[in-house]
Amino acid sequence: MGFNCTIDFTGNKQIEIVTSGRDHYKISIILSVAGNGFKLSPLIIVKAEPGKTVETELRRLFCDNKNLIYIYSQKEAWCTSFIFKEWILKVFKVYEKEKGNKCLLILDKGSKPLFKWFNFFLKENNVTFSFIPAVMRPICQP
Repeated sequence: MGFNCTIDFTGNKQIEIVTSGRDHYKISIILSVAGNGFKLSPLIIVKAEPGKTVETELRRLFCDNKNLIYIYSQKEAWCTSFIFKEWILKVFKVYEKEKGNKCLLILDKGSKPLFKWFNFFLKENNVTFSFIPAVMRPICQP
């Protein structure tokens, strides 16, 4: 990660910054914890071309037959509707079925264009859900 300031001699027109060259790598991680403290399988989304070398190599390194970690790639490292659907069906619904109880999924409201899709998809899959109000985002996110 780069620094927010640089230090050099007064009057210099250019300041060289040495970096690893990986300043523009992006990653999104979705972590989920049940009310009883049980950690659900994490979802990792890397900035890469879907299905290419980066995604394949990460799956080889971190994923075993138990699918304890789900890794996807997306050109901006964002959680798309496809990735979200996969997580709901492979992680949340499986956990709910194993526990034999109805579970409540609490989500950050996110972007408005996806809001209608979320509602439809979650209702269609019989998921009980609630959204965190936008004003609570700074308080609820780590």
